[in-house]
Amino acid sequence: MLNRRRFLKLAGITALATAAPRIPLALGGGGLLHLTATEAVRHISEGSLSAETYARALLAQAERLNFLDTIISIDPDAVLEAAHLVDVSRRRGRRLGALAGLPLLVKDNIDTKALPTTAGTPALLSNRPTADAPVLNPLFQAGALLFAKANMHELAFGITSHNYHFGAVHNPYDATLIPGGSSGGTGAGIAARLCPAGVGTDTGGSVRIPAALCGVVGLRPTKGRYSITRIVPISHTRDTPGPMGRTVEDVALLDAVETGTTPARPTRLRGLRLGVPRNPFWQDLDPELAAVMEDALHRLRALGVVLVEVDVAGVTTLDQQAGFPIALYEANLISPRISPPRATGSRSMTFSGRSPARTSPGRSPPPGAERSPRLCTNTRSTWCARSCRPSTRATSRTTSWPRWCSRRPCCRQDRSARTRPSN
Repeated sequence: MLNRRRFLKLAGITALATAAPRIPLALGGGGLLHLTATEAVRHISEGSLSAETYARALLAQAERLNFLDTIISIDPDAVLEAAHLVDVSRRRGRRLGALAGLPLLVKDNIDTKALPTTAGTPALLSNRPTADAPVLNPLFQAGALLFAKANMHELAFGITSHNYHFGAVHNPYDATLIPGGSSGGTGAGIAARLCPAGVGTDTGGSVRIPAALCGVVGLRPTKGRYSITRIVPISHTRDTPGPMGRTVEDVALLDAVETGTTPARPTRLRGLRLGVPRNPFWQDLDPELAAVMEDALHRLRALGVVLVEVDVAGVTTLDQQAGFPIALYEANLISPRISPPRATGSRSMTFSGRSPARTSPGRSPPPGAERSPRLCTNTRSTWCARSCRPSTRATSRTTSWPRWCSRRPCCRQDRSARTRPSN
């Protein structure tokens, strides 16, 4: 079992081996992989860190930790090319955006033009959006890079991220535990240092739950603050995308870019009144978590915060009556529209082989059922179903790819021949 302290230590050792020489070894907690989103964009803009070097380190981490099943689709070549362009722009003296060179892990129910959007279901394996979701446009316009599409609970209907078709996402601090969901791939990927930040979606906790279980930060914004256009829906009254990162500062940065506002700044807490709703939100807490929460309250008191004990009577009953009954009703209204779309354009795709299916820890797939292979995408060539290594790029910039990604078009596999789970 890999506990939190051990994981961070190993990640730091790995990061030191790939860190750029100009980055101090102590920076960001030990190396490139520990850089927060805010730190990464600052060093890239200052020129003390190459965006391509940073992207290469994250891709290597994704390869090392591919057993966590955090990623559904990725195009490493495109990631490096985009990062290289950021470095070229900086060297030529061009003004960089607020997120220049920042790789983002995007939940796979949010449309992206560069990578497919499956929403974690085999029904959408060939879904190739023709445009990015509006929620991503401000981020990309500010220089952010699409790192990968993150694994998730199928169609966002669940909080475990045990996806039978693309693999059960594992918590990076203990692979026998769930990361939460439905944005589990995004939360686990950020915690595992595959990416410093990302975007998930939240209907009934799908950003906040994986953030809590993976030890990162997730924000569910006020409904309507972010666009839900081009996001595979559940409930139009409750769905919303939300930023995720390793620090509050990172999430505030993404929110500011998304909304075109100034990032929030730290403020004095003395005199601030905060409610503590122990009933029902503090009931049945794990003793270790309860101790952490009490310590947090103690720190807040020391900073001058006035804590007010409150009892939100009947809130559980009200939520049960007006929460998921409405969401599920709205999901039922839109479900007929979610059907396998016809592939668009002339791009050809095949699907690489995958390791034996992993569902819930300790559980085996149903007899006769096989999991759909992981989706591999490349907008410039056909993906190979074999374990091929990429050829050296024309620019002599080389890389190693995750084992599920093959670049050489040495074979073509008919999509109709791929194995699907038994009904």
